[in-house]
Amino acid sequence: MPDFAECCDPAELLDLSGRKGLVVGIANDRSLAWPAALHFRQAGAELAITYVDERTKPHVVPLAARLEAPILLPCDVNAPHELGAVFDAITDRWGKLDFILHAVGSVPPGDLHGRLTDCSAAGFSQAMHVSVHSLIRMAHLAEPLMKSGGSLITLSYLGGERVVENYNVMGPVKAALEATVRYLAHELGPSNIRVNAISAGRDRASCPIAAQRHGRRGGPRRPAVRQRLYRRHHGRGAACRCGCSRRKPCRRSQNERQIGGNMMRQTIDETNQLPATERRDFLYYATASTGAIAAGAAVWPLINSMNPSADVTASGTVRVDLSGVEPGQRITVKWQGRPVFVWRRSPAAIEAARAVDLTQLPDPVDEAGENPNASGEEPALDENRVAGEDGEWLVVIGVCTHLGCIPLGQDGSAVGEFGGWFCPCHGSHYDTSGRIRKGPAPRNLDIPPYNLGDDLQLVIGT
Repeated sequence: MPDFAECCDPAELLDLSGRKGLVVGIANDRSLAWPAALHFRQAGAELAITYVDERTKPHVVPLAARLEAPILLPCDVNAPHELGAVFDAITDRWGKLDFILHAVGSVPPGDLHGRLTDCSAAGFSQAMHVSVHSLIRMAHLAEPLMKSGGSLITLSYLGGERVVENYNVMGPVKAALEATVRYLAHELGPSNIRVNAISAGRDRASCPIAAQRHGRRGGPRRPAVRQRLYRRHHGRGAACRCGCSRRKPCRRSQNERQIGGNMMRQTIDETNQLPATERRDFLYYATASTGAIAAGAAVWPLINSMNPSADVTASGTVRVDLSGVEPGQRITVKWQGRPVFVWRRSPAAIEAARAVDLTQLPDPVDEAGENPNASGEEPALDENRVAGEDGEWLVVIGVCTHLGCIPLGQDGSAVGEFGGWFCPCHGSHYDTSGRIRKGPAPRNLDIPPYNLGDDLQLVIGT
């Protein structure tokens, strides 16, 4: 099995040895179906991969090679013959199918950007066809191949349940998608085929990582709203689907049986009232084949690169020898079940961080809870967030402050527009000081309590 450094070890959650799966929705290495596919493969699954057209093919081919995918075919869901050809190839090679990740969504920019009342019939039809009817079609084609049962997974969003500014036509489309999931689950449940829609959320009361406050300091918390999460129940070994690091669902998460006994509803307190300027960033990055959020990838908090030099003690302390870290190098360690990003920054990265005017920052002040090393609330200046005589060491908790996803960028790629990290779940960009610069994340990356000695021995959890 190939070793994917950017992935966690999914063996703690599930074993997919011998299973055959289809992943539809990879357009490039920033597609959120991509980390899901990595996890599926590392868990032992054999995968069939699709690309939408010749424009995306050069980006998908090397990814399929890393996955050792025996099936790689074009699949524009607007072309029924291409989807049929994919299932014909699966039938010929495997004769069965165990699961599908449906991660596609598309809407013409003019219909996304305008008011819902201005949506064209053609744009609405395209959005419904790509996001909703393609799932129905896949269910129809997959059912004969899932004689021993299986799983269909699609991706939803909060905008299908409540109004989200600027989400516009995709709101009704996601609502239709969730209704479709219920009906498919009812129809396919007797055949032991699970149908699930995943919509990421969090619980601020029970999940310290996913906790979220009002974007403006001193103001009241935004009213709580409710967000449904339809998912397969993996039992005690499942990670909390709100995005925190807990092995069990949070105690405030409530699970109740759904139609056919093959769906679970998890209701999560959602505290983030999305600002008027926010758009669903995946719809900008997405082509017709790039989907919403990778099933399971955003909520699996451990990655293979978490390799501290000492075990976590009873007090939750981690000791890391940084003497071998070269300038510009980034490493990841694990502390209290969470990834901690350690970056020995280059002079250019330091200069870029310190050239930023605080007025440009969505979160210009670090509170004590965000930076426990500070004496109290202080400006989010780079000098206040780093260690070392010249400020070359940046240590932050590698969890997006929006919905608890793991940002990309530790391998030096996918660093976002500001050189730090990029969260693939909803498009938050962090700069070279770990400060939020663009996207829905309400605050800068949190800093753990730590001490860095002159001998470059890092102690996290002091």
